[in-house]
Amino acid sequence: MGLEELVMSIYDRMESKLKDIEAKNLQKVDDPEKLRAAIAKALEEVKKGREEMMELLESGSADLATIEQKINETLERAKQYLGKDYTGLRTAKATFSRCVNMYKKKVWPEIEKAVA
Repeated sequence: MGLEELVMSIYDRMESKLKDIEAKNLQKVDDPEKLRAAIAKALEEVKKGREEMMELLESGSADLATIEQKINETLERAKQYLGKDYTGLRTAKATFSRCVNMYKKKVWPEIEKAVA
C-alpha cells in the first residue's frame, strides 16, 4: 500500500466506527434523532479532515509530524460531537478514540516507511 492509501485507511476507519456506533446504539438511546445528528456532524468533520489530508498529500509537502497532527486534529474535531450531551451515550467518545488510535498504531509503522 502506498502512503496515500495507508493514511486514507485511518479516515476510513473513523467513518466506519462512527457508522458502527450509530447502528449499534440507535435502539438504545432515548432520542435516536439526536444520535443521528451527532454522528452526521462527526462524519462531516472526518470528511473535512480527509479533504485537508488529500490536499496535503497531493502538495508533496507532507512530513510525518504534519500527517500525524492532521489526523489528531480530525479525531479531536469529530470527538467533540460524541459526548453524552450530543449522543445520549456515555461511551461513544471513548469507543471511537480507542478504536481509531489502535488502528493508527497498527498502520503507523507502514506510514513511517512510506514517508522515509
